[in-house]
Amino acid sequence: MAEHDLSKIYQTFHGREAARNDLRRQFQMCFKDGSTRYVSISGKSGVGKSRLVQSMEWEKLAQEQEQQQRQEQQVPSDDSNNSDSRCYFVCGKFELSQLTQPFSGMTAALTSLCEQWGSTLEGQKEIADFRRRESRDVYALCTFLPGLYSIFGIVRTLTASSRGRTGSTSTDNLMHLTSDRESFGADTDHSVGTAELAKHSFQRLRTVIYKLIRAVVGSQQQDDPSVSCKKSIVMLLDDIHWADQSSLNLIKFLVQEDLGGPVLFVATFRSEDVNHKNGTQHPVACHMNELRKCSATAERLHTIPVPGFSISELNTIISSFMKKSKQETLPLVKVVHQKTAGNPLTVQRFLYLLEHRGYLSYSSMTCSWEWKDANEIRKAMSIESHEVVEVIASSMRFLGRGTVDVLKIASC
Repeated sequence: MAEHDLSKIYQTFHGREAARNDLRRQFQMCFKDGSTRYVSISGKSGVGKSRLVQSMEWEKLAQEQEQQQRQEQQVPSDDSNNSDSRCYFVCGKFELSQLTQPFSGMTAALTSLCEQWGSTLEGQKEIADFRRRESRDVYALCTFLPGLYSIFGIVRTLTASSRGRTGSTSTDNLMHLTSDRESFGADTDHSVGTAELAKHSFQRLRTVIYKLIRAVVGSQQQDDPSVSCKKSIVMLLDDIHWADQSSLNLIKFLVQEDLGGPVLFVATFRSEDVNHKNGTQHPVACHMNELRKCSATAERLHTIPVPGFSISELNTIISSFMKKSKQETLPLVKVVHQKTAGNPLTVQRFLYLLEHRGYLSYSSMTCSWEWKDANEIRKAMSIESHEVVEVIASSMRFLGRGTVDVLKIASC
């Protein structure tokens, strides 16, 4: 049953109102002037940065903004165009295991964007128009994102340089763009060095992606308030602290450009990974500093820090989940908060630990949650650090040897 399954404690999104309102304002500004904006969300591991972005009702926000603009501009609306605004929400996640693969997070986000774009009849028509208008660029784009061949209705053919690369990923294809120069319009002069060709390939790639995004948001429609459907894009770039330098350069380029409509880039990163270490600066910190120094992009940047839950927020979540009054749960919540600093992931693991040790349980007799005295729990639980790793490590000590062995193998 969900009411006594601790894995369901965050099934309903609670709290974060200040951060949600801040993120909502950034989207509203982006939508109102049809601009590009870049929001970075920082916080410790497990604090819920991605969940915050995913909890936003982007489509509803876009529709509300469209209606507000119509009212301000006194544009008549009817049932046929009252709420047609479309917001494409896409996500690309960077992984530590893919650190050496360029653009891994960006390829996932862009492929998802094209899939959503082509999911409607209107989108399919726009894709056909884009393919006719930018035929050379479309083939180049598919070289970078093989998943788009079917979306764009293109039969994939192997060039002489790409034969033997069956099963290659989009990033593999990128690494071979220097040999696939014709598709990217590169100079075929063999005297040009490999470094220069790679630079040219990146410049060509970013131009193609720029054209793609402008086509998706329908740049030619944004200035006409009578158009029934205004399109926008929200692109979540998750765990950007693991992004490769090429991805950071591409993001920087896109943020600096006019993409023809409302485009909101949201990047999440772990503050503990990006902060200064050993006197060196993390690539993401350098990336942000470069954008802040540029007058064209400084005003487009915004940072939203996400701390752990406050005692009040955590009490609301736990009391709601346990179906108890806030007064009843407050002593327990204070102990939990003291041991976890309100970090959502750590809170959940700590509650599992309490349950495993018998300090917290769900009674089938009373059909309610019960727990031992808060002071007894505080004294018994030896975890004094707020770090996620220590709480999880403490809970792992109670796992069976076979389970631990499997985890060791999986972590390699």
